[in-house]
Amino acid sequence: MNAPQTFETVDRIQAALAHVAADDRAVWYRMGMAIKSELGEAGFALWDNWSQGADSYNAKSAKAVWKGIKETGGVTIASLFHEAMQHGYKPATPYTPPTPEQRATLDAELAEAQRLADEDQRQQREAAKAKAARLWETAGPVLASHPYVVAKGIKPVGAKQLRNMLVLPLRVGGDLVNLQFIGEDGSKRFCTGGQVKGTALVLGQLKGATEALLCEGWATGCSLHEATGLPVVVGWNAGNLPVVAERLSKGLPSLALIVAGDCDASGTGQQAAINAARAHGNARWCIPTFTDEQRQQWADAGKGAPSDFNDLYQLAGLDAMRQQIEGAKVSDVAYVEAKGSEGNLKEISRSEAAFVAGVKGNAVRGDLKENSIPDTADMPLAGLPDAGDEDAYLIHLAGLKPLAYARIRKAAGEALGGIPLGILDKLVAAARKELLAESGDTETSGTSVIFDDVEPWPTPVNGAAVLDDAFALLCRYVIADRETLRAAALWCALTWYADYATVLPLALITAPEKGCGKSTLLAALAKLASRPLWASNVTPAALFRAVEHWKPSLFIDEADTFMKDNPELVGVINSGHTRDTAYVIRTVGDSFEPRQFSTWGPKAISGIGAHGVAETITSRSVVLMMRRKLPGERCDNLRHCDRDAFHMVKRQFARWADDHGETFAHMRPTLDGLSNRTADNWEPLLAIADLAGGEWPRLARLAAHKLTNTEDEAPSFNEELLGDIKSVFERMGIDRISTAQLIEELCRDEESAWATYNRGRPLSPRQLSKRLGEFGIVSNSVRIGINTPKGYRLDQFADAFTRYLLNPPSQSATPPQANNGAGFSDFHIRNIEGNVADKKEARSSTDAGCGGVADRNPQSGGKVESEAEKDWLADYDQAENVPAARDDSEWEMTI
Repeated sequence: MNAPQTFETVDRIQAALAHVAADDRAVWYRMGMAIKSELGEAGFALWDNWSQGADSYNAKSAKAVWKGIKETGGVTIASLFHEAMQHGYKPATPYTPPTPEQRATLDAELAEAQRLADEDQRQQREAAKAKAARLWETAGPVLASHPYVVAKGIKPVGAKQLRNMLVLPLRVGGDLVNLQFIGEDGSKRFCTGGQVKGTALVLGQLKGATEALLCEGWATGCSLHEATGLPVVVGWNAGNLPVVAERLSKGLPSLALIVAGDCDASGTGQQAAINAARAHGNARWCIPTFTDEQRQQWADAGKGAPSDFNDLYQLAGLDAMRQQIEGAKVSDVAYVEAKGSEGNLKEISRSEAAFVAGVKGNAVRGDLKENSIPDTADMPLAGLPDAGDEDAYLIHLAGLKPLAYARIRKAAGEALGGIPLGILDKLVAAARKELLAESGDTETSGTSVIFDDVEPWPTPVNGAAVLDDAFALLCRYVIADRETLRAAALWCALTWYADYATVLPLALITAPEKGCGKSTLLAALAKLASRPLWASNVTPAALFRAVEHWKPSLFIDEADTFMKDNPELVGVINSGHTRDTAYVIRTVGDSFEPRQFSTWGPKAISGIGAHGVAETITSRSVVLMMRRKLPGERCDNLRHCDRDAFHMVKRQFARWADDHGETFAHMRPTLDGLSNRTADNWEPLLAIADLAGGEWPRLARLAAHKLTNTEDEAPSFNEELLGDIKSVFERMGIDRISTAQLIEELCRDEESAWATYNRGRPLSPRQLSKRLGEFGIVSNSVRIGINTPKGYRLDQFADAFTRYLLNPPSQSATPPQANNGAGFSDFHIRNIEGNVADKKEARSSTDAGCGGVADRNPQSGGKVESEAEKDWLADYDQAENVPAARDDSEWEMTI
């Protein structure tokens, strides 16, 4: 069987998958089972590419789930085609399964792709390792005045400082393989492409120790080291704890381990601590516990919810930390007897049992630990009526909230005799209509809208502080440029000032491709906005009636799927841009009486290429451009967000608007070069920033100029491209060049924008042609020697060089560019641990980030007894640690 038939097999499955959304986890998993049953391991690339369409996509999770799927799992490829046909897929011909020869071809293709990916990863890791070694040597001692050190209240054991960044070493087998950088504002990142899994940093002396601690973050590790005097191994993140614990068990089997996990709202930190303790075998685990008073104190300080042992240290001191560490428990199991599930005993973890104990109808036996993990994925039908009374059972299901029903849907179907879940959903939907009718609600299609009551904060608030908190939350859950998230925070604040504004710009969230986090940002904005109302795929009539009736902040997702061919809807949305024009006229009733409807209200719209849906929409918007996250970029999952933190910011926004609404209405901010409708869009956001004060007026204007491509400090991408092309012509002394050679010259500098422009790969000919086409420059056949490749002539650029390069680059060099982290790094915040304002703006650097190498601690001696021990003693023996028991005055050093 030949190769084309193999590709036909893949193409048919791929075509079917295009009709199925990957966001539903159950569907996602079932499609993986179907593909693996048909194509075996060769199907992973196909499934993984489709999976990336989900906003919640995680590459590591996808690989782990695929590995756990059996090829004979009971779900065949027929299930995939059935699911696709339910969503509109129409196969042209019956499907023919691949032959063994076809599958062998696919396996070979996958193996080659995996080999190339592994080689690429190896090269990235080697580059990151070399960069880490260079920067680690450049860095000097830590200043006691560093904002992050001050905010955490720690002595910076094991760290160095490079300019305004803390630098922490990641080692494996004694080798430095990566660095973590922590900015003044708490933002964290690693060297791009560097290894993180399996790496660690040791604080203190493991040699000769009988007991040690394992934790996630460096600040937490410093606090634990100071409180207990024990050596602490920092594992960097929750997922890495079990890996590091297993290595410790093999390398130092006699070492007793205490895993000090984080108490996350999602349960991630708790479960990681349990898993790490189990992986080690001779370990105890614990997580910090907080009183209600301590939680309120943390919330009042604008820090959300406390979660780790450094938070406990700041709230209660070292003694409280020591007491809780001494109370660490051995990981074991408890047993739960669940009523309504035939009295079966279910073995679960100690942490899960504490959650189950709070569920109505469950009786729990065993010594249970407090503050445990909510895990309801396999929960029995606790508290449900007897399934023998089917009507009562269905009514009970109909009364559940959608999330609660989704959790027990499968078990409910089994309890009712194994009926298909689709039929169960229809029965529950019918029962819901009965409940509505009995309650007196005669309209049984759709549901009424109820907005959360937001009680304004009891005391006056600081505008800059509440904007900082909103910005921090967005940074925690969304991956985007800082300027984008600052504009988003200002727009959220504006929704609370809508009654005092005269212009309400749309928040237009867009991206070139799917999977860039558009819906995530939209959902995050909704959690901070006043009276949020979701209305995806809304009609014009429904839109203006909803705005007239509820006065909401409207959130419209997937706009690209229905707005492009709907000029009436675009017109209604446009009309709400300014207060004076925010009306539409429609006739109502049998007499067709003309009525005026208001369209005034904040609106946020999201979609792929949404800025191209209608130019009139874009011109009335603050455009928030998203990008697909890189493999090394991480943020918290918004579905498991800290709801209290969002609600607290909303309360503060409400109080701020109540106190300063009239002042806002009369503000006329300076627009710093913005003009026309762009100035109209940004005027209310700049007014919000000026009202807040602090750093926000400056940062808001920087964001405005960057997001509208009017900044004076740096050229646009197109201008930079023209300048670099001019430099190529001048450097080579030629008057014509092929497209391939031009791209090669543009990407010659590995740190140039063009070397990584195409999602980490070099600029493509199509991308070059598209950008130059905006200047009216198109490629043609050019004669170079005896060849006539596609390319460009110098005279084609004459007009563009004159018009757009006011300060063209010299022949010898392109304008100074900020390097990739050697001099500074504009970190994307992932974990905000304090409201520390930005202190410095990124500047160009040509000195690899150092202004001289400070004295370093002498290397310590000491014989290493074994290769296993060497792995874990390397951090300390290579003298990375600064002694912990020092006065603060001894930390006052300069680089």
